[in-house]
Amino acid sequence: MCWHDEVVRTATNEEMVETDAELSIRLAVETGRLLVELRARLMSEGASQWDVKDAGDAVAQAFIARELAEHRPNDAVLSEEEGRTDQRRFDTDRVWIIDPLDGTVNYLYGLPMWAVSIAAVVDGDFASVGGSSLPLSGRRWQARDMSGTSEAWQAQCHESDA
Repeated sequence: MCWHDEVVRTATNEEMVETDAELSIRLAVETGRLLVELRARLMSEGASQWDVKDAGDAVAQAFIARELAEHRPNDAVLSEEEGRTDQRRFDTDRVWIIDPLDGTVNYLYGLPMWAVSIAAVVDGDFASVGGSSLPLSGRRWQARDMSGTSEAWQAQCHESDA
C-alpha cells in the first residue's frame, strides 16, 4: 500500500479523512468551480479581463492555501502565485506544489484550455501524487505513486471520476 492510499488520522479525530490523492483532486475540482463562477460573475459586472485574471489568481491561491493549511497543516507549499515564500519546504519531507490557475491567459480570454494543478512531493519523490482539473471541459486527472519510469507514470495516471 502506498503512503497516499493509507487512511490519514488526526490526534483529535479518529474519523477517516481524505488521502493525499483524494485531497489533490478535490481541491483541483473545487478550485476550478470557484474560478468558473468568479469569472462569470465578474464579467457580468463589467470587470476588465485583467481584473478577472488577477482576481482568479488570488481567489484560487487563497482557497487552496486555506484548504492545505486546514487539512495538511504540517506540510509546506510551493506555489507559482506566491513564489518561494514557504521556507519550510527546505526542512520538511512533504511539500505541495500548486499552480492554482495554470493557463492564465486562456482564462483571461475565456478560452477553455486552463487548469488547476496540484501535486505532492513526499520524501523527495517528485511524482508521489497529483490532481489536475480542466473545469470548462469537465475533465480531470489523478496520478498516484508516479515513481519509477515514464512508462510506470503513464500507466498510473488516469482520468478521474472525482
